[in-house]
Amino acid sequence: MGARRVLIAGASGFVGRSLTAMLAAEGHHVRALSRRMQNSVPPGVEVVSADVARLEPTTRALRGIDVAYYLVHRLDTLRFATRDRICAARFGQAARRAGVSQIVYLGALGDAAGRHTPHITSRRETAAELRRSGVDVCELRAAVIVGAGSAVIEAFRELALRSPVLVVPHGSQHRVEPIVLDDALRFLKAPLTDPRWRGRTFEIGGGEVLKWCELFKRCVDAGSCSRRMVPMPVATPRLSGLWMRVFADMPASMATAFIRNLGRDAVVRDLQARQLLGQPAMPLEPAIRSALATGSPRPRVSGVYP
Repeated sequence: MGARRVLIAGASGFVGRSLTAMLAAEGHHVRALSRRMQNSVPPGVEVVSADVARLEPTTRALRGIDVAYYLVHRLDTLRFATRDRICAARFGQAARRAGVSQIVYLGALGDAAGRHTPHITSRRETAAELRRSGVDVCELRAAVIVGAGSAVIEAFRELALRSPVLVVPHGSQHRVEPIVLDDALRFLKAPLTDPRWRGRTFEIGGGEVLKWCELFKRCVDAGSCSRRMVPMPVATPRLSGLWMRVFADMPASMATAFIRNLGRDAVVRDLQARQLLGQPAMPLEPAIRSALATGSPRPRVSGVYP
């Protein structure tokens, strides 16, 4: 299959920037959609400014597009779930009107028993709104994506640099399966040219499962920071969220959502994606070191998670 006409909604975000560059370099016709494109884009990439909550501008932006990537997610408002549902519904309607053949959506891994946090519930609702449009949706569910600019990795860096004591939130003994950005991009690209991914839901991860507190410690160690780690004996999402807001420069809603997610496992249980594309190729340890080495020393954490 030759070059496709692709739109990336959320192109200015952590994953969107890298996906835009990769698809453009491979010869696809890429249209980058963002409310405010603050980053430079590769040569040949078309930039469109629009709010996906507005139907008509989004429909115009999607005209002539084969596959649309939906990477929009904001946690910098307490009403993020409501806004995400509205945006997803409008985007799905616009995609149907514009004749888009497929939407690829980056969702989030959740608890196997369905005991989801408000954040994970919102991600499921976003997928459901996109599907209600009638356009085929390929949903890829991931936990933490490790790379320079990842909100979680940058938050861990900030905590290690600025907090005099590293408080380990209650619940961080639960397990997480991070995925390195390069592997996440490989999975995101697959639905573009392989019809076997069309209209299906997949779980993607890096293959290495560890506890949330272990991931935190690896980031601290990779950043060469010496801090005492103190476990929180009881679940206090608001207090732990306040700690992250103060020392990691995180919006309050995002910090609280992140702390609550620590109380659930986020690991791959469905191996269909690996069966189609093979095992993830990038090891976690050097990716963490590289992300911490190349990221900004005092990042402004965006409202995008992961």
